[in-house]
Amino acid sequence: MQNEFGEREIGIYYTAKGKSLAQISMILRDIPGSLSSILAILATHGINLKVGWFDTSDGGNTGRYSAFVDLTGCKVDPKTLKEEIMETKLVHKVEIQVGKEIVFDSHFKGLRMMDRDVLPIGTSEWSEMKRHVSPEVLRNIGRTFGEVSVEYWSDAIGKLTNQLSVWERILEARGIGDRVEIDIRKGMVTIENCFSSREFRGDDPACYTVCGMLEGILSQILMEEVHVTEIECLANYQDRCIFRIESPSTRKLKDFEEISEKLDGI
Repeated sequence: MQNEFGEREIGIYYTAKGKSLAQISMILRDIPGSLSSILAILATHGINLKVGWFDTSDGGNTGRYSAFVDLTGCKVDPKTLKEEIMETKLVHKVEIQVGKEIVFDSHFKGLRMMDRDVLPIGTSEWSEMKRHVSPEVLRNIGRTFGEVSVEYWSDAIGKLTNQLSVWERILEARGIGDRVEIDIRKGMVTIENCFSSREFRGDDPACYTVCGMLEGILSQILMEEVHVTEIECLANYQDRCIFRIESPSTRKLKDFEEISEKLDGI
């Protein structure tokens, strides 16, 4: 199993905290749309898709896929779910490893936060899959990535975790957008050419995944619950994507900005 799905030496631990967590690993057949079809099955059963990695070949139609998922809302047992996936004949093999209290996602730190790594599939697969997945699930995917990113980068940059300009550069470097500006005083985040603006769902702002990322990052570094809403979206033919930060403590936002400005001056 370990050899078939790749060597894994580094990673991060997740605690279940009352939820049923699992890792789903699949070897996909060389059939266009195979991954999006399987992900649609998972979403239909109420499985909360979180973060995964995907090794592709032949234009993204075949390869190895592994996703960290929340099975708390799933209505079927793992054995039945595995049988349903195998019956599609879209995969060579599927394994569902259910964690009791702790799940070790050993490949996580090897990810680059590009669009195919946040939900690590090709553009055509993303476009097909999102038709079957609710905005709430897309937001949760991003939030999980944001929370874990703070844990990872906190170890790497220490006190600079509270420096907004650092987070702007991190998000840009990870392919979230060409330019990222976080203005805590105004409670706004502006992203030029936001990658997830292709989550187009009509006339409403559509970057649900990035809303989740920003919520995860800001909630962790502010140490309180933050909600992020997109108010302008590139997908709606506007110039850029703009997000509103909603925090229960406006004073805390101002205090954080002052800390960030002091760090920028060092």
